[in-house]
Amino acid sequence: MKKFKNVCLLTFFMISIIEIGFTQNGIIFPKEFPVNFIGKKLCGTVSTSGKMMNGYTAFLEMPIELVISADEGVYARYNPGEKFGRDEWGSTARIMSFELLKIEEDRNQFGNITGRSYHYVCPKYDINSNYNIKSFYVFEWYDNSNSIKGSKINLEVYVKSYNSVMISSINPKISICEILKTQIEIQKEKEELLKIENQKKELDKLTSLKIDSLLSLKLIEDAALSYDQLNFSNLVLKNKIQSLLVKKHETDTVILDNKTIVNYINYQVKTKNTQLHNLGEGVHEIRFNTIGNPINKIIPSIGVAESNVNIPSIKVGSFNIKQNSKAVLTITEQDSILVSNNFSSGCTQTIYVDKNENFYLKTKTGLPAAYFTYNYKLDERLVRIYKEFKQEKYINGVVTETKSYNTEKFIKILKKEK
Repeated sequence: MKKFKNVCLLTFFMISIIEIGFTQNGIIFPKEFPVNFIGKKLCGTVSTSGKMMNGYTAFLEMPIELVISADEGVYARYNPGEKFGRDEWGSTARIMSFELLKIEEDRNQFGNITGRSYHYVCPKYDINSNYNIKSFYVFEWYDNSNSIKGSKINLEVYVKSYNSVMISSINPKISICEILKTQIEIQKEKEELLKIENQKKELDKLTSLKIDSLLSLKLIEDAALSYDQLNFSNLVLKNKIQSLLVKKHETDTVILDNKTIVNYINYQVKTKNTQLHNLGEGVHEIRFNTIGNPINKIIPSIGVAESNVNIPSIKVGSFNIKQNSKAVLTITEQDSILVSNNFSSGCTQTIYVDKNENFYLKTKTGLPAAYFTYNYKLDERLVRIYKEFKQEKYINGVVTETKSYNTEKFIKILKKEK
């Protein structure tokens, strides 16, 4: 269907039409402006292209924001450098009033109006900016009864080195992403928050009086739980309660369980801390203070972050009180653990061995043949016995120290069993 366009020049009559709009916080929006977009931010992406110096066509997709604010007017923000990993977000000038430039009408072949565009005067072009508005208009389309079927907002912007790009409210890649609050709404919220804050302060005064009363009765735990009901932090009161809780529990001593002790020992082994080596065999009772340092022995502290051993504590509400603790360490040692036993000889015959490590060339009782390594450098009449041993130290069943040593001796090979 062929459409005919009528371009209506700006006249005093048109200006009077545009002034019959509606006001939101001082900004007068024209009557044809889509109400559902006022106080909204639209976000999305738009695309454009441009001829480069080498003659090739380059394509650009960039993120945009279209702001329609009852306080700040209409403007666009976009980042033409997004594609290249650059932050080039910038803002166009703001349209604070709607001065009608022209009205364009779309008509069908029967002369009926099918759409109308309201073009507004745009801010002056700034040659030093990459964020300029080329055109701004509202478009309405009508049904057969000349009733408005819908409307859209179009804001066309310049992008340096590229063709201008249209930001349209009906672009499927653009949608409402934020509801903007007016200054009146913001002020009202602030007043409401201030009212609530003052109410909370009044409640805190009553709670603080209750806490003081509980402390005077030495009901420290109850005071601590009441402190957690405060709406605002009171460091003076908090430190006072913490100090009283610490004093009340300063003689508490917690016996560390074996799992905690094993974690403690394993951490010392892992970090190759040798202080535990100074403890001799027997049972040792180690005492730690509230910061995890040993009191009666020179050994590593507890409570190291990576050790998986925490300083014992009790919790009263949000208050945490560190406690003294003690650990029982049982230290045992095992010596002469045989690691390996090797025989070698310069003898080329089969050698038999008994349980006492006597060696024979012949057996009458069916002794087993000895497994040995032939070494031509050794005397064929002798067997060299080389043994490796280790000593281990255990703390609560965990190996904390290992020492190795070896023995060597030569045994004469007998001709036969007696």
